Amino acid sequence: MLGTDTGGSYRRRVEIAAARTRSGSTPMRIVRLSIKQWRNLRDVDLQVQDQPTLVCLIGENGTGKSAVLELLSAASHHLGISQGVELPRGDPFSDEHDLTVLAQIPVDDLLLQDEALANAVQAAGDTWTGTVRLTSRRDSAGSHTMSVTAEGIAPPHDQRVGGRVVGVLRRRKETQHLYLDSDRSYPPVRIEPHRYGEIWAQDWNSPEFTRNWAFRPTRTLYEEWMKYFIGVEERSATEHITEIRRARDAGSAEPIFVDPFDSYRDALREVLPHLHFVGVESTGERRTPIFDSAGLELPFSKLSGGEREISFLIGQTDRFKLQRGLLLIDEPELHLNPDLLRNWLAFLRDTITDGQIWIATHSLEAVEVAGPNATFVFERDANDRIVRNPSALAGRPVLSALSAAVGSPAFAISRLRFVYIEGDRQSRERERFFTVCGEADRNRFLEGGSCREVLRRLDDVRSLAAASGEQLHLGAVLDRDFRSDAEADQLTSATGVHVLACHEIENVFLQPEALEVLLDRAGRAHESASAIVQEAADYLAGLWIAQRAAALDEGKRPSKGSIGALSDERWTAIDTEWAEILRRSTDTLDPDERDSWSAALNLARDEYRTTRDDANLYRRCLGKQCLSRVATALGFRSAETLEAQIVRLWDTGEVDRPPPVIALRNYVSQLTS
Repeated sequence: MLGTDTGGSYRRRVEIAAARTRSGSTPMRIVRLSIKQWRNLRDVDLQVQDQPTLVCLIGENGTGKSAVLELLSAASHHLGISQGVELPRGDPFSDEHDLTVLAQIPVDDLLLQDEALANAVQAAGDTWTGTVRLTSRRDSAGSHTMSVTAEGIAPPHDQRVGGRVVGVLRRRKETQHLYLDSDRSYPPVRIEPHRYGEIWAQDWNSPEFTRNWAFRPTRTLYEEWMKYFIGVEERSATEHITEIRRARDAGSAEPIFVDPFDSYRDALREVLPHLHFVGVESTGERRTPIFDSAGLELPFSKLSGGEREISFLIGQTDRFKLQRGLLLIDEPELHLNPDLLRNWLAFLRDTITDGQIWIATHSLEAVEVAGPNATFVFERDANDRIVRNPSALAGRPVLSALSAAVGSPAFAISRLRFVYIEGDRQSRERERFFTVCGEADRNRFLEGGSCREVLRRLDDVRSLAAASGEQLHLGAVLDRDFRSDAEADQLTSATGVHVLACHEIENVFLQPEALEVLLDRAGRAHESASAIVQEAADYLAGLWIAQRAAALDEGKRPSKGSIGALSDERWTAIDTEWAEILRRSTDTLDPDERDSWSAALNLARDEYRTTRDDANLYRRCLGKQCLSRVATALGFRSAETLEAQIVRLWDTGEVDRPPPVIALRNYVSQLTS
């Protein structure tokens, strides 16, 4: 309500509006989008509760979430929020449709700006809360009707107020709408020297000029942004020099330089602390923005993909000064890793406090920032490919929990395979499993921590899936470590997990047959791959024996000092000086513990003596450590490079995949059955 003084004067109404404006109570937001029919969408009713700043639309490709952003962009024009429509796929309102958009607009500001609007609201009985309704229908014959009315005001005043609102919004100087589509690539932009005069003459800070560019396609905005840097830098420098000369002529203090890019630099640093905007390159023919990336000055085109994306996106919100309006972003996750995406969206959410951001995404990180109440799931009917009645994630609590548990948006659960593995996000376990198993579009490997944690997570998610009625393709893979065949079979039978047929995933890249091919290509065919693997394993023999003994001794791992005394020993010393090494590893232990640990060490030493000469040593050695040593021995700069070479041999069929890889791939693929 604007107030209770229905017969009050315009001055009184302005006083009330001004007071409420100072209190920050005039946001601009979409509060409801209803689509009875449009393209592949039916019975859509997105009711945005609690006026969130960030609204998230998630769904598979082709479900229409990106099209909804285009629809809102076009609707913004008809509501007066945007100055035009320029969409790659054309005007959404030219298609057959039946839809309604409800928008909350900054009513108090508008009443202050337009006396005719305030009088129209007063004539209607002062019941308007600032919500406008856009209703549009186009039938199959092409007949089109559209109206904008003030919600809560009775006819005919509702249309009169609605029309007045559109006019006032369209005349506002500030930018109220910005749409960034997913066509965001950043090739170098070459601006010919003869165009500099035009660029320098343009008043880039003019509100009217700025707002008239906000609805353009992203590719156009990128090219204009490059010009914007050049124009603003040159104009600000010229104006500052002029002011200095005037001050000197007048004998007064020289003015302090006010950097027009201060706000951009600060915002960029908040999201990417290592990246600083330096300025615009002013030497040579090519003028381009320059950035300091962790101490190295680089032009925009030489930044990483994530740095370019964030620099551009923040550049748009800074250039258009969009703090109270609608920001629409398609696929905000482009070029960004999960942590950077999370930080960027949180920054947006906390910056555009009096406006609203709508995003269309596949990213769980975006869902986390938006929250379940402001996240809507778009799912396509498999029979007719129609999307019906998208619902808020909060309305599906079990599915929401399941989404978080498996680390994937709800829309993707039914078509993906989720496989828990040991390890954490700081390791490369996930990448190695992807490399070995392939099908990155279907497989999701999730680090679950220790073996015990993996089994617990697997059990929890299976329970959630059963409660939600979702058909979830879920499994887990455990390292073999020092388990026997019988122990591995028992674990598989009891839990349904797959136990690797090698010590850990890195062991598969030590396959002798593949290493022999690489040696031959390097002109080292006379060398034995098995001997190289054995040499690496022997270097780590002490650590292998210590870990094996700890597993044999009923899991009663002795002190770190006892293990450390043995861990750095090589096989040559172990084979010839075992008595002394054994004494050093046990002399600090209590008698009972010493006897138990000594027995376990002797068994482990004997087992390694047999294992090192076995053809399957590559499966049983310490995979991570041996892989690094073997990669160096073969002349590769890293283990990752060796891995890539091995996988290429498998993919081309030059070398058969080893049995542990075949068994793993078979397990993962059957999760869809």
